[in-house]
Amino acid sequence: MGAPRSLRVLLAGPTGDRLIALRASVETGPDMLVCAEARDGPAALRIALTERPDACLVSGEPGFDAVGVVDTLVEHAPHVSVLLCGEEPDDETLLAAVGMGASGYVVAGMGAAQLADALFDAVSGYPAFPPRLARLLITRLRDQSQAA
Repeated sequence: MGAPRSLRVLLAGPTGDRLIALRASVETGPDMLVCAEARDGPAALRIALTERPDACLVSGEPGFDAVGVVDTLVEHAPHVSVLLCGEEPDDETLLAAVGMGASGYVVAGMGAAQLADALFDAVSGYPAFPPRLARLLITRLRDQSQAA
């Protein structure tokens, strides 16, 4: 049997403290490595198609088109699990992430072990969203069925 394969992670976002922190969390987490970084959607797609990462962490920072990056990767690189990373999200942001097809949403600054859990869950096909998303989705579904 060979050594376990590390999870390959693409980071997408502008240069800055959040991207530096994400890189540090990925690189100190168990069985993960950063395979590349992208500064915009076209670069993220090009890297996703050539490097074939397992996951992409998209930094949701002001002035960066995180939604565009998620949309592009979900549509053109479905082999990549795409997770948004940002501040503690409001309900609408969580619902928008689900609607875009993101595999998860992680809060900036979470520890390396938590980030690893979220990434491995997403790559394994499990949602990597905050637990309150289930309550939020159930409430939305109930409201829609009552309105119908």
